[in-house]
Amino acid sequence: MANNFVSRIVVSTCLSLPLIGLTALSSLADVITISVINNSGKLMTGVYISAPDQEE
Repeated sequence: MANNFVSRIVVSTCLSLPLIGLTALSSLADVITISVINNSGKLMTGVYISAPDQEE
């Protein structure tokens, strides 16, 4: 009985994972392109971008 219950939980979880992924992709619907040009002659190791209303 308990083994059947665990099996159902595992199957339900595996079937719901693609739905979570599709939901996350729909939240990224507004895609923008940003170009960064480094004229400093130094190696860039990262670019950090935040929303305009964020202070940090």
